[in-house]
Amino acid sequence: MPFMKEIGGRLMVNVGSVGQPRDGIAKASYAVLENGEVELKQVQYDVKSAIARLRKLPIDKTAIDELSYILKHAKMPR
Repeated sequence: MPFMKEIGGRLMVNVGSVGQPRDGIAKASYAVLENGEVELKQVQYDVKSAIARLRKLPIDKTAIDELSYILKHAKMPR
């Protein structure tokens, strides 16, 4: 989950996830630090292509299905 929060006079930044979003937004998250300022950003990416490549990996089908769900829906399956 991307966030910025000041704690004890320090800025804590979690950029979220490039590959497994869990915030309900199916985008890649990242942060830009420029001139002492932090900006959280998100960008669209080709989720269908990522899932197609995932399905070619020699890993358990259940894991692939769960990861595919996370990529599509940006949250854990129920």
